[in-house]
Amino acid sequence: MNSPSELNLWYGTILVGQIKDVFSSDATWHGVFEPQVDPTDGPLARRVLEFIEFCEHWNDRVSANAEEPPDAAEFDRYTDVLKSGLWRTKDAVGQENQIAEAPVFFKGGEVSWHLENVG
Repeated sequence: MNSPSELNLWYGTILVGQIKDVFSSDATWHGVFEPQVDPTDGPLARRVLEFIEFCEHWNDRVSANAEEPPDAAEFDRYTDVLKSGLWRTKDAVGQENQIAEAPVFFKGGEVSWHLENVG
């Protein structure tokens, strides 16, 4: 994937938001996430937003207590979102790239992700 400065983040047919200031380092993609999905878009939209909020709070807890971080098993309740295979990015010319599992969201808009290995 070349390095566009902006991407759209999708979950299936739901436009979750935009990712700006996109860059890649050590096979990890990073950017600034601006949500566009609305909880009134339906149950799936609410579930995605719930996951994003949980992820942000979980990562805050990791930062606050790095010596004894929260248990990653807390993510098990979001297996449907994590393992769905529905996360992808799309650039301005329509190029799509599948995300491995799900992006990682942080408060303040930071997001990171890995692309699905192809081949």
